[in-house]
Amino acid sequence: MKHLVTKFFALFAFAPALGCGPAPPPAAKVNVGVVSAPRCEDRVSPAQKLLDKGDQVKAVDLDGAISLYEQAATLDPESQQAAMKLGMAYRKKEAWDKAKEAFTRATKRRPADADGFYLRGLTLVDLAKQKAGSWEEAKESFQRCVEVDPNFADCHAQQGKARLFLDDEQGALESMSQAVVHDPKRMSYYAALADLYLRLDLARDAEAVLKEAVKRAATDDKGLYDIHVLLSMVYQDRGAMVEMVGELEAARAVPGLDGPQTVEILFSLGSAYARLVPPRRMEAIQMLNGFHARACKGAKAGNFKMQCETGKALVEQLGGALK
Repeated sequence: MKHLVTKFFALFAFAPALGCGPAPPPAAKVNVGVVSAPRCEDRVSPAQKLLDKGDQVKAVDLDGAISLYEQAATLDPESQQAAMKLGMAYRKKEAWDKAKEAFTRATKRRPADADGFYLRGLTLVDLAKQKAGSWEEAKESFQRCVEVDPNFADCHAQQGKARLFLDDEQGALESMSQAVVHDPKRMSYYAALADLYLRLDLARDAEAVLKEAVKRAATDDKGLYDIHVLLSMVYQDRGAMVEMVGELEAARAVPGLDGPQTVEILFSLGSAYARLVPPRRMEAIQMLNGFHARACKGAKAGNFKMQCETGKALVEQLGGALK
């Protein structure tokens, strides 16, 4: 959201243009009868005061902030800023219909602002996932976003996802490729594009995209995890098991991993070691035991049922035992 945040900061960067200049130097004495210049806060509109107050309370009282933003929008119906703030507050509340209404107002107030179309599109995606909205409408909102700002990479990426839901695979490839072009450092864009190529049985294209991602990424980019895992799938489909293992090892070595990735890679790598010819027996058993201990006991076990059963069978085939 850097693009969006930058624009919002710009809204407040030129306060003097509202007529509030710097404070005058202190007078040597008070001149009776001279009316002092109005303070800046005296010149802030009532609607803006409500918006500012809403910003101050939204972290602790979202409903209160929404009420203040609504009042501001009523006082100043032409305020794009009020509509945007209201839309973002409703998104945080997951009130998608009301967020859509607010962002639609914002895009009408300022049709040259890509952010409004972007946030409206995201909201329409949320509605579409609940079968309460249209993927076509979401796609069109992202299309307006890229027309206004062709360099807005995430609008291209989101449009690609919407096109994919509409079974427009070629259009999805085009949009996802544009996302990579406009933000070549963002690993998630390469991963989404490569994943689609793999689904379309275009493994060579996927490999080219993923290798380009490796060249572009910073060494500490956690997004490299998905890149290496997808490359392992390319090599697995090709029967290049040694290369597949190498990519899984690279995925595990990505710094800063947390969450499900740290568990999933144990199963993937353990299974790969077990299936090598000859198998890397001890390493396979170690990895699969680590996976079993973290994923196959307690409440998590239901989420990994198939992997737990497969891991147990592989360990037994290798003559080991789960701990």
